[in-house]
Amino acid sequence: MHPYRKMPQVRIPTSSRFKTSNQEAKEWKDLKYTKYVKTYGAVSHIEFSPIENEFVVTSSSISFYSSSTSDKIKEISKFRKSPYYGTYRKDGKLLAVGGEDPVVKVFEIDTSTALREFRGHTAPIRVVRFSPSDGTKIVSGCDDKTVRTWEINTGDPLSILHGHEDSVRALVPVSGDTWFSGGYDHTIKLWDLRAKQCVRTFHHNEPVESLVFFPENRIASAGGSIIKIWDLGGSSSKEMKTITNHQKTVTSLVYDSQGNNLLSGSLDHLLKVHNLSTYETFYTQPYSDPIISMAFSQDREKLAVGMSSGSVSLRRRYPSEKITTTRKMMEHKKEKEMLYTPEDPENESILEFRQERGVRVKTVERHLQRFEYRLALAEVLRGGNVQQTVSLFAELEHRDGLVIALSGQDIDGVCNIATFLNANISKPAYAPMVVKVANLLIDLYHDVFGLDKKTGHSL
Repeated sequence: MHPYRKMPQVRIPTSSRFKTSNQEAKEWKDLKYTKYVKTYGAVSHIEFSPIENEFVVTSSSISFYSSSTSDKIKEISKFRKSPYYGTYRKDGKLLAVGGEDPVVKVFEIDTSTALREFRGHTAPIRVVRFSPSDGTKIVSGCDDKTVRTWEINTGDPLSILHGHEDSVRALVPVSGDTWFSGGYDHTIKLWDLRAKQCVRTFHHNEPVESLVFFPENRIASAGGSIIKIWDLGGSSSKEMKTITNHQKTVTSLVYDSQGNNLLSGSLDHLLKVHNLSTYETFYTQPYSDPIISMAFSQDREKLAVGMSSGSVSLRRRYPSEKITTTRKMMEHKKEKEMLYTPEDPENESILEFRQERGVRVKTVERHLQRFEYRLALAEVLRGGNVQQTVSLFAELEHRDGLVIALSGQDIDGVCNIATFLNANISKPAYAPMVVKVANLLIDLYHDVFGLDKKTGHSL
C-alpha cells in the first residue's frame, strides 16, 4: 500500500486584468468630484468630444461645456423646435443634430455654422449617428418608423429602410455598412446598408430605448426595466443573459471598453455598473432625478449623467496634486471651527467661527466658495462634530444649496448622512434642522433605502 500523500496546492498567478468586485467598485467610487449644470428641459443626450476636453448636452438647445470646469463654452440655438440628439463625428469637427423638427442638421462646431440639412423624415427624429469609419454618411432613426441614410458631401439620400412598426429610438453601428436599430415595436433589427434590407430581427419584448455593441460579437438592449445581452455568433442569434436589477424603465446604456463594464441608467434614479464577464452588478449610484442619458469619457476620468429635471451631473476623479511639506505642516495647525448659533438673530451670517481643533474649516470654506456643496458636507461629516455639521446644513439652506449637497451621493454617502441624522434627530437644539434634512434625504433616496441591509439599517 502506498503511503498517503497530500494533494499539492497549485499556485494560480494573479493578474491585474482580473479584479474583485470591491476593487472595481472602488474605481467608480473615486469619481467623487461632482459639478452640476442646469439646463431647461430634459437632457435627452450627452456625449464627450472624441478630441477636445468638452462634452455636448442636448436639451432645449445644443450646449457645449468644459469637461474640467463645467463652464459653458458655446451654445447652438438655431432650432425652430427642440433638438433631441446631438452627436460628434469622430474627428470632433462636425456635429449632427436631430429633433422635433424632422430635419437632420450638420454643424461645423468651431463656427456653429449649419453646413447641411437633410430632409425626408415626416416626424420627430430621435437618434442620429455618423458612420464610424470615414464619417461621410449619417444614419437617422425617426418616429415615422424608418431608418434613413444620407451622404454628407453631396447631401443625397442613400436609402430608406422600412421594417419597424413603431418609433425608432436607438442606432448602433457594427461596421460602416452594418447597423442595429431598436424601436418601440419591441424589436431590434440588423441592417445591411448595401443590400438595403433587414437581415435579422431580435425580440426584446419591451419598447427598446438604447443599444450598445461590444466585442466578442455581442449587443446589449435596454427596454422596460430589463437589459438583455445577445450573442450574435452563428446563423441564429441567442439571448445570453437578462439583467433585471432596475425597478423602472432603463433609458440609457454605455459601454466601458477598458473595464469591460456596462453602465445602465434608469427612471428609478439609479446608475448601475455591470461586469460583462460575470454579469455581476457591482456598483450602484443614486441620483436626485430620473436618468435620461449618460456618457463616460474614453480616459475613464469623467462621467456625465443627464436627468429629466434638466440637471447634468459631471463626476470626475480628484485631480492629482503634489502635497508639499509646507502644506502638510499647515494642515496640522489649529483652524477655525464652525458653530451653529440660532439664538443670535442679529448675526448676519449663520456661521460663527472660533479658534478650535476640529474639521479643517478653511477646506470647507474653499468648497463653499467654489459651490462644491457636496464636498463641503463630506468634509464636516468626516470630522464628526455635530455643531459643525448642523451649522453647515443651515448655511447650505441659506444658499439654496441643501438639495445640491444631498444629491448625487453614493450608497456610503447616503448611509453616512442618515446615520448622523438618526443620532441627532432627538436632540432639541438640532431637531428643527435635522428633521428638515431628513425629509429631503428621504425624498431624494426613497428608492434606495432598503435595497440592502446597510441602507435599511441607516433608515
